[in-house]
Amino acid sequence: MKQCTNCNKNKEESQFWKRGGSRGEELYPYCKMCKREQNYKLRRETKKKIIDLLGGQCQTCGHKSETGVSLSIDHQNGEKHKDACNILQWEWSRIEEEIKKCDCWLLCMNCHMELEYKRKHGL
Repeated sequence: MKQCTNCNKNKEESQFWKRGGSRGEELYPYCKMCKREQNYKLRRETKKKIIDLLGGQCQTCGHKSETGVSLSIDHQNGEKHKDACNILQWEWSRIEEEIKKCDCWLLCMNCHMELEYKRKHGL
């Protein structure tokens, strides 16, 4: 048994991630559930900062989203960093650098899907 330093509950060791992957010996201080919630909160906060940095609304139609769930980040030139799908896990300075370097903009889901369709079909 191990106590989670976040929720203070005693849990089986199988309820904790191992540092260094499955071969690691040391367990994280937070249980899997608390670590998942922590990561979710961090990703949400990071996305909110990116949305604010990019103007807070769709650059095509002007749609605003209080939660940010209907807004996405797009590379205007269509070229993405090979690891861009993990951008919400990066350090903030690296995120800012990627946004500036790749000329990113904010689009609502509808405008983003329309744009991707046109890119894919050469329209």
